[in-house]
Amino acid sequence: MSNKYLRADLQSDLQALATGDLRTSATALLGKLGYASHKTLDLPTEPQAFTKEVEALLGGSKQLDPVHASLADWQSAAFLFQLTNDELPALAAGQTSLLLETGGVQAWQIESFVFLALDLKAGPWSRTRLAALTRELNRLFPMPAVLLFRHPAEDGTPLLSIAVIHRRANKVDATRDVIEGKVSIIKDIDLRTPHAAHLRILESMALTEVDAKYVPSSFAALYQAWLKALDVKALNERFYKDLAEWYYWAIRKETGVVFPKGQPLEQSNDPATHERPTVALIRLLTRLIFVWFLKEKRLVPAALFDEKALTALLKTAPHQHGAQGNY
Repeated sequence: MSNKYLRADLQSDLQALATGDLRTSATALLGKLGYASHKTLDLPTEPQAFTKEVEALLGGSKQLDPVHASLADWQSAAFLFQLTNDELPALAAGQTSLLLETGGVQAWQIESFVFLALDLKAGPWSRTRLAALTRELNRLFPMPAVLLFRHPAEDGTPLLSIAVIHRRANKVDATRDVIEGKVSIIKDIDLRTPHAAHLRILESMALTEVDAKYVPSSFAALYQAWLKALDVKALNERFYKDLAEWYYWAIRKETGVVFPKGQPLEQSNDPATHERPTVALIRLLTRLIFVWFLKEKRLVPAALFDEKALTALLKTAPHQHGAQGNY
């Protein structure tokens, strides 16, 4: 599937998750990313009953701390599925029909992921609070638990956050691993109108996209590829690379932007930028980044970034009579 079609499908599945059944919609979203398994459990959705069942399933040696897990602020919970190491080769080859039809989970299977989804009550769900919840739930499992959180913003907008914890093999006991504490979170995806940056991050987690060289067919390879894809440094590098590429495209005479007369022009030995308004373009970019930051903090209306909404707000549509300077 091409990136364009995958991105469109992801947007559709996110919008379905805004109001759909949590378990069904979350499983469909993961399926679109290439992850599926018949290893699942039909657990109660009520938070207290859900955690008791999970504790019992895993032997009852560990119990969830309700304070660290913010249990009182859960609305419902769902065990989506367990993805084991033996299933990855079939998924990597796009052969979901080869997955075993057996239900249940393999609690002893360290080389696996479990996928859980939680509906959270309205409230201040900071990155720190979601990370603490992720760590506490992961304490129960011998394998990494990937968590999908659906929670409303202050204005009621349905949001999705996805958390992946960093774990490593126990050097003493090969049947256990160690929670390192770091949690990578894709936070506050707007389920109604997800923006392109979140769609690109989700796209980078798809089984067919997560590694530039090959499709991971083992648990270890997939886990490391996920952590690399979600690494803040890698995301920043990708952002600045895309920004630089756009700048060099926009500054070129044959394809670039046009500013009103009077802008300072660069005197350069590079014919691509000679007598081009480099200062004005950099100033425009930094202002756009700052205003976008304000938008993400919900300090300016999102409608200012929506072409249809602007058409209704302005006397002249933004793409018409631009030379008049009305916008």
